[in-house]
Amino acid sequence: MRVCIVRATSRVFEAQPLAREGTLVANALSAGFAAEEVEERLVTDAEYFALLVNQPVNDDDRAQALREVRALRLQIFARLDGLQASALYTGDTARASAIESAKVSLRELTSLDVTGVSPIAMLRKAYLDRYKLIAATAELASPGLKAAFESL
Repeated sequence: MRVCIVRATSRVFEAQPLAREGTLVANALSAGFAAEEVEERLVTDAEYFALLVNQPVNDDDRAQALREVRALRLQIFARLDGLQASALYTGDTARASAIESAKVSLRELTSLDVTGVSPIAMLRKAYLDRYKLIAATAELASPGLKAAFESL
């Protein structure tokens, strides 16, 4: 695998398994980089994976992670809303209250302080760990609620 890395940020700009030497630098130059700003390397699959996993996190990454969190949160809200409506219909106010507590925790999820969390894999893990904590707390409060979080 051939990769092109931006030297200043250590981020992978491009990767191609069959590229000839110089192809990725030429692509970077076409994208507006100066030759001294990028480096082309031939790496193994394991080295490539390590490069991707250890990518430094920038503002775009944080914004993307938040979009992913919000999309998943909407799915969970929909499930919890249905469970809550059912609990209220049957008069199970304790369950409805436990569901409301889980929803409050989910709303607060996007305020999780992830400043300085890097690489991107650790940023995603921080959000996933919080989801799991909310699911476990909801399950303790009202058995069966973890089903709303099962896509995690």
